[in-house]
Amino acid sequence: MIACHADHIGSLLRPSDLISAREDAASGQISRARFKAIEDRAVEDAISLQESVGLPVVTDGERRRLSFQSQFAESVSGLGDWDLNAFLWGNWRGDSSTVGDRTIERPAGLGVVEKLRRRRHLSVEEFVFLRARRAGKMMFRLLVVPHDHFQGIECFCSTSSVFLCLMVHS
Repeated sequence: MIACHADHIGSLLRPSDLISAREDAASGQISRARFKAIEDRAVEDAISLQESVGLPVVTDGERRRLSFQSQFAESVSGLGDWDLNAFLWGNWRGDSSTVGDRTIERPAGLGVVEKLRRRRHLSVEEFVFLRARRAGKMMFRLLVVPHDHFQGIECFCSTSSVFLCLMVHS
């Protein structure tokens, strides 16, 4: 028998209905309230999945984010225009039989364009929602700052990324 150890660090694949709902909300095809209901259901499904397989620490699956890196950009104003490519630009190399090599140009408007101001707290919504549905240990990411992707963000941190995780014991 082969023994294996694996750690779940938080991010689960986003279901297709959540991806579609995010796009529909961005284009105004569904209301913010409808989107939040779909998003809440996706998070509840992520919690149930993790509990059903016996994970001792549960996350929200990072399903409230466009990307595991987008939390900072979603929480402040003062950044130039950004989308998913803000986190994917660069040269990618992959197996030619599947994804192959790919280059994504850095979005032209990406960067700090004015004083950064908080629009929302980084993880309060995620924490409150998870705490209301989970009696055991929880983990959620507090901050991800991909400062190498946002010009002018160097004043926020001195390393290429800052990952602060908080584990809450109930």
